[in-house]
Amino acid sequence: MKTKLLFVILFVFLTSCRGQAQSMIAGVGEVRYMEFEGGFYGIVSDQGDKYYPLNLEEEYKKDGLRVSFEAVPADVMTIQMWGIPVEIKIIKLIEEKNSVETQ
Repeated sequence: MKTKLLFVILFVFLTSCRGQAQSMIAGVGEVRYMEFEGGFYGIVSDQGDKYYPLNLEEEYKKDGLRVSFEAVPADVMTIQMWGIPVEIKIIKLIEEKNSVETQ
């Protein structure tokens, strides 16, 4: 009887935890400043996916910055109706766009 009860408790515990795993998103893309909805920074991946980083550090808030990143989806709603809200776990600079164009 104790074995069955222990098994049931263990089963309930394990099945209740399975939805908490977060999938990692990894990519390369460009930081973009969006002027609508109050203005915000997003990342557009090379595949065209749009990500709204909730914790983008100030040093990466530059329009046109090429970055590689790893993030997890954030389970939140935002006023920015753009992209998938994510929490950045790792971000690295690839290149900074030259702000002065030669003619």
